[in-house]
Amino acid sequence: MSAVWLKIITILCLYCSALTDTEVKGLVWRNVGEAFTIQCRTDREQESLCLQMGLNKEFDVFFRNKISVKDIVAQKFTGRLESNGVFPNMDIFIKNLSLTDTGPYWCGYSMYDEMAHEQKVINGKGSMLLVVTDEGLPYHSETTTRRHQ
Repeated sequence: MSAVWLKIITILCLYCSALTDTEVKGLVWRNVGEAFTIQCRTDREQESLCLQMGLNKEFDVFFRNKISVKDIVAQKFTGRLESNGVFPNMDIFIKNLSLTDTGPYWCGYSMYDEMAHEQKVINGKGSMLLVVTDEGLPYHSETTTRRHQ
């Protein structure tokens, strides 16, 4: 088994075990150079949205504050990321994918809790695992999205 597939299997197992029942458990396969859209959704009032990448949400990809209309995009995604929609329900489109884009993406929302005097962070719907490959997949097509049950 190649090192790439071993990494993908490990990420998939950890990602699926980390999700809660309220999130969409999406698994999306794309080839290098293709694009995908993450649909971040919440039904609660929120102050900000942060799309994060990594098992421990260690990399901020995108940030939008409710008040500001200016998006903050990580340098790695500059020129490749577009956002659409009305806050807090945003579609985040990433194009020209590379192998380093593989990993879990988390839609995180935050709201300041005045009673507790702290920022409360919740995961929104839309979190997904993206697998980018330059190898052929037996069931892959440009529009195929696999949902993990």
